[in-house]
Amino acid sequence: MGGGLPSLGSLSSGSTGNVAGVLEFCVKNNYLSGAGAESVKDRLLGKLGGAPASDPGYTDGTRGILTGADGSTFDLASIKSQITRQACDKILSQGKSLL
Repeated sequence: MGGGLPSLGSLSSGSTGNVAGVLEFCVKNNYLSGAGAESVKDRLLGKLGGAPASDPGYTDGTRGILTGADGSTFDLASIKSQITRQACDKILSQGKSLL
């Protein structure tokens, strides 16, 4: 991922905590709405157990930082809102698959 824009087809997070954090970012910034995204995020947080704030993947995600399985990062806050919305939809789908 790095500095360039990943293809949305390959966009994914490397951790459950990061997915939950990115969903928090997406909902908070109105890229995703409705109880569905909130529910997926809450269920993912339940799988993490403990305090999500202690999970670096989650805290990065809440700032819009998507961390891949290989450790690369991508800042969703740095791209156009239409693309961020598509990325949020993709991460929501990934989150559902983790449940």
